[in-house]
Amino acid sequence: MANLLQKHPVIANFFPFFVASYADVIEKFFKHDRVQQAMSYQSFYAGHPPDLTPGIFAILPYLEHKGMYYPKGGMVEIPKALQRCGEQFGMQAQLNKRVKQVIVRNRRACGVALADGTEITADLVVSDINAKTLYLDLIGEEHLPWLARVGIKSYELSLTCPMIYLGLDYKPPLDAHHSLLLAPTRAMSDAWWNKYRRGIIPEPHEQFGLACTPTESDPSLAPAGHHVLNLILMGPYHLRGTDWDREKQPFIERMLRHLSDTAIPGLTDHVKVVEMSSPLDFERRLLLPGGAIYGLQQDITAQAVFRPSAKSKSIQGLYLVGASTHPGGGVPTTIGSGMIAAGLIEKYKK
Repeated sequence: MANLLQKHPVIANFFPFFVASYADVIEKFFKHDRVQQAMSYQSFYAGHPPDLTPGIFAILPYLEHKGMYYPKGGMVEIPKALQRCGEQFGMQAQLNKRVKQVIVRNRRACGVALADGTEITADLVVSDINAKTLYLDLIGEEHLPWLARVGIKSYELSLTCPMIYLGLDYKPPLDAHHSLLLAPTRAMSDAWWNKYRRGIIPEPHEQFGLACTPTESDPSLAPAGHHVLNLILMGPYHLRGTDWDREKQPFIERMLRHLSDTAIPGLTDHVKVVEMSSPLDFERRLLLPGGAIYGLQQDITAQAVFRPSAKSKSIQGLYLVGASTHPGGGVPTTIGSGMIAAGLIEKYKK
């Protein structure tokens, strides 16, 4: 970081934003309550409410204001494109194969063992799974120095969220690919402490999040005259007195009824397909511990140089990419983590 400051001294001008909260920055630059609400939701991209997110993340709504790209065919086209690019250079992809263990000898990664017993040897191992799962489960504490064990256990998992996916036979009355379901800035922080952290699902009128209509940008995602609507909402992994298997269907029904009466009139009359991924589903299907969609939380003590390193300091030949390393969770940042790891591998393994 010191070298970075020496090379780009202008970065020092942004230090006040690291020690301020996201809410402080937004309230400094915008006075109208509705504008503050529109600019505050993105704090959850960093895994925290506005009061807990470092102020530097207030750059997120600015970046979105400058514009974003959506891959034709859906977000899944991004990993498919990465696979195609890799295969052009000789990469071999083995899909639907679960890695059970990272093989470590003398604190060096030598390959991986699959659940079916197959072992694949390698000079380098690059991992994009949650860093806590990687170090504590796939590598094991016995291969880590004591400080690394303490450090990796100290990280908190990122937030999770329930997501509802709808297939509609009409164009919902929304004006853009992304529409915000808003709440006052301080109410978002209150919901974090009084609902999320206490294992309580917010009531429909307390919910805030995103309503995404990808067919607004890419009509090919649905049959002619039909549309896709995805709802990204608020809800914890651990529920007090119940669990997501019991709450999933009632949650869907309450949310659709509420949205039909408020933000998206007539919605329930046009739903032809409905599915949902609960935080428990994210853990089961994607092996995300605690349903953590952004890997690890991104408070001051878990970002930049304080995040698990892209080049492991504990295991030689091991590199990390994805949401658990720098720069953090989210599509652009996880792609950036891959670029960082590739640069490190090129530097150290020529």
